[in-house]
Amino acid sequence: MASLSKVHLLVIADKSSPELQVLSTLPSNVEIVAIGKPNELDHLTLQQWDSISILLNFGTGVKAARKEDIQAIWSNLHNLKWMHSTIAGLEHLLFDELIQSSVILTNAKQCPAQWTQQEIPGSS
Repeated sequence: MASLSKVHLLVIADKSSPELQVLSTLPSNVEIVAIGKPNELDHLTLQQWDSISILLNFGTGVKAARKEDIQAIWSNLHNLKWMHSTIAGLEHLLFDELIQSSVILTNAKQCPAQWTQQEIPGSS
């Protein structure tokens, strides 16, 4: 069986969210680049930003990213393929650049740890 490509994940979430513990069971080819709110990501290098292919908006209510949060980092996400949100509805996250992009946008309350390697864009 061929090995799967490494994919790099950016998690937008409140670092105090207890739900984050499920990330430890993600498929082995998923590497977490950073976890935090957009204003906590200044430490990322250009190489790290360029490596990100998946963005996970993780949390509900005030712990979830808003449209403005995603817009604030959008220009750094040159290789983003997939954005997944764990909150119901996506209309409140939409903005022109996202709509016009080829980024796959999904949502589900499903725990990210339940993703299979076949479901992750860019991993095959």
